[in-house]
Amino acid sequence: MIKYTQHEKYSYCDVSRIFIHVDRTRDKKIRNKLSSNEKEIYYVLRTDKSIKQGEYKLFYRNKLKLSGTYSNNQKDGLWTMYFDNGNLQWEGTYKGELKNGLWTTFLYDKTIETKGEYRDDKRIGIWNFYNRKGMLVQQYDFEENKLTIIDTTELKPLIIDKGGLYDGLIYIDSMPTYIDGETALCNLLADNICYPLEAKEKGIEGKVLIYLYIDKKGQLYDLALHQGIGGGCDEEAIRGLKLTSGNWNAATFNGCKVGVKVLFPLVFLLQ
Repeated sequence: MIKYTQHEKYSYCDVSRIFIHVDRTRDKKIRNKLSSNEKEIYYVLRTDKSIKQGEYKLFYRNKLKLSGTYSNNQKDGLWTMYFDNGNLQWEGTYKGELKNGLWTTFLYDKTIETKGEYRDDKRIGIWNFYNRKGMLVQQYDFEENKLTIIDTTELKPLIIDKGGLYDGLIYIDSMPTYIDGETALCNLLADNICYPLEAKEKGIEGKVLIYLYIDKKGQLYDLALHQGIGGGCDEEAIRGLKLTSGNWNAATFNGCKVGVKVLFPLVFLLQ
């Protein structure tokens, strides 16, 4: 057990106060309101307020959304992002503003979704991909550019380019998106799809599921009925979706555009 004399105790406290004083002269705390729901708190150098240095936090509706540290205005060290329920969405390390080291993404219920390492913003080595039950269903080797594990029972987008580099993928980085945005897509379909007379007369309602084949150029080159409800609704759904041709951004994986088959739902509801 260490014992201090009265003089030593006061000396220890004095040193602590001096250290805190010096630290506060170096950095300045900034509170910035980004919108009515978002605000950020971070530190800058007192000698240059344009340079972020130290802890950073972003809040959405007073809940922590993003946190990490800056070094000389660049992301450095561990960064974390959170869902609105407080659970981790992802965590990973930066070095010089680039992703370096282990990165993990999570589902809303804390289940791990993906896990692997980055080097200078590029994925390296073996990456694991999990389903909602936490089971490993895909493993990809980014050094060899090939799948090492695949669970064919998992529902997945079908990669169109058979025999290509990414043939057999279950998970991709981003799904195809409508170029003009989701609202424009909904408006287009609402304005052009009519409720078939036969379906109205028979009181037919329900969900029609259509497979869209969107290639690596973003072209919609085919459609196929997966689940129909009859009464002319299936044909009307296909006719309406054909109008979206030429207005898609392709799906991507590892920075490359890939062609996929995706399942698109359309609901017919009598009012």
